[in-house]
Amino acid sequence: MEQFHLRNKKILITGASSGIGRQCAVTCSKAGADIILAGRNRLRLEETYDMLLKGNHQIVSCDLTDFVESERIIDATIQNSGKLSGLVHAAGIEITIPLRAMRFQKLFDLLKINTISALELSRIISKNIYCPDNGSSIVFISSIMDTVGQPGKSAYCASKAALLGAVRALALELAYKKIRVNAISPAIVRTPLSEHLLSSLTNFCCKSTCISP
Repeated sequence: MEQFHLRNKKILITGASSGIGRQCAVTCSKAGADIILAGRNRLRLEETYDMLLKGNHQIVSCDLTDFVESERIIDATIQNSGKLSGLVHAAGIEITIPLRAMRFQKLFDLLKINTISALELSRIISKNIYCPDNGSSIVFISSIMDTVGQPGKSAYCASKAALLGAVRALALELAYKKIRVNAISPAIVRTPLSEHLLSSLTNFCCKSTCISP
C-alpha cells in the first residue's frame, strides 16, 4: 500500500553525488518527485541521475561554498523549472582532528559547507516567488554529533550543533510562509565517505599496534 507520494513536487537535493544525498534523490524519485540534483562533481551527479525513476529531473553542478555563484545558479534553475516544494540539504564534510592540530582554514571550510551553506540555501528558496502557495519543506541532514561529543570532533560537532540551533529558529521564522524546517540526525550510515573514514581508522589502529614499545 502506498503510504505517501511526492507526485507534482519538485525537490532540490544537495550532496546528491553520493551517500545519503544520493539515496534521498533515488527515494524521492520513486515517490514521484522531480529532482534537482546539486553538487560539485557533475560526473557523479550523472551517475545518480541514471538511478532515478523517469521524471523531469535536472542536474545543477555548483560549489555551494561559492555563495555568490551558487545563488545565481540556483536562482536561474528555479526560475526556469518552477517553484520548489522542498529542499534536502545533505551536502557536508566530516573531519576528525585534535584541537591542537586545528587550523582556522580547516574550521572555516567545515562551517562553510555544514552550516553557512544551509542557511544560505534556506534564504534563497524561502523567497515568496520560489515557494508554492501550499508551502514547502526544508530538511537538513545533520548528525548525532549535533547533540553528543567525541574526541577529535570538536569542529564537526560545533558545525552540526549550530545547524540544529538554526533549524529550531528557522522553523519558527518561516512558519508563516508554510515552510516546515526539520533536521535528521543519524548515527553512522554506511556510505563511501564513512567507509573511507572507518578504513583509515582501522589502518591507523593496525599500524599503532605494530609499533614496538
